[in-house]
Amino acid sequence: MTRGRLLSGADIGRITECLDLNQRHIYIGASAPAPAPSAAPLSPPAATRLQVLYYNQSHFRSALLALRQSGGRKTAAAMQLLDLIQQAGQGIDSFSSLAATLAARIENAFNFVLNEEAHFVAIKSNSTIHLCFCGTPVEVDKWIQANEGLTLAVDGETLRIESTTVTTSPVTAVLAPTQMTEENLPFLARVAGLDLEALVPVELIRESLLALDENSPEPQVQKVLNAVADEDVRLFLHDVLSLAKAGDTAGAEARIRLRKGEACPVADAQGTTQSAITSDANSDQVTILNDLAPPPGIGTAP
Repeated sequence: MTRGRLLSGADIGRITECLDLNQRHIYIGASAPAPAPSAAPLSPPAATRLQVLYYNQSHFRSALLALRQSGGRKTAAAMQLLDLIQQAGQGIDSFSSLAATLAARIENAFNFVLNEEAHFVAIKSNSTIHLCFCGTPVEVDKWIQANEGLTLAVDGETLRIESTTVTTSPVTAVLAPTQMTEENLPFLARVAGLDLEALVPVELIRESLLALDENSPEPQVQKVLNAVADEDVRLFLHDVLSLAKAGDTAGAEARIRLRKGEACPVADAQGTTQSAITSDANSDQVTILNDLAPPPGIGTAP
């Protein structure tokens, strides 16, 4: 059982409405001693309210819906997760009391246990928790494997939050499938901000990289990448090419800005992230679930 008050029908309704879930888917101790007359009273530091949110391009909402429809312990787990969200709205971080293991394939991500039949993945810092996916333990493990290197990056200038990929080992470097387009522009011509000459001094290799497009078979793409001697640069260009060929130009450019220090992972820049999640720049990117269940006395009545 989690801490906090029980959810009322109205409380659950506000959260489930945002997630598109509806009925069709089924002790008092002794007083503390008074301070000495000369001592100044101490005020406890204000606690940072945990912001619970999800990235709109993730599959969290549909995954929660599927979990809630599954019945039995899975449905109970979905309702427990809604309860955790409600408690965060009251200023209680009940997420920290759950059993969790570090999801090593994704930086700052944890695999949380709701019960033996349901887990969820979230990227968590002291002030925010980004809900990514929920499901059975097997489904969650597969999701983590499929999203290795996932990084939510916040732009230091625009405050825009984008999903990108950071590959840290050649063993895990897998190119995404190519998304075909009518224009068939070379992959690296689709992204802005890439200073390829500074990264790859050999002109012949640069020209080969710039020539890669939708007609380039994957072995050829991999062969050109392998010609880049510096492993760090090679893995970086792998990420940019993979995202661009998959049609994710925003993710590719976020990866570039992340390397240049113009963006950073959301869990590593809590102050910037707090500003970003309420910024108009992310009105289409992020849903803040706390807003649907504010602490007593804050916000408007339902």
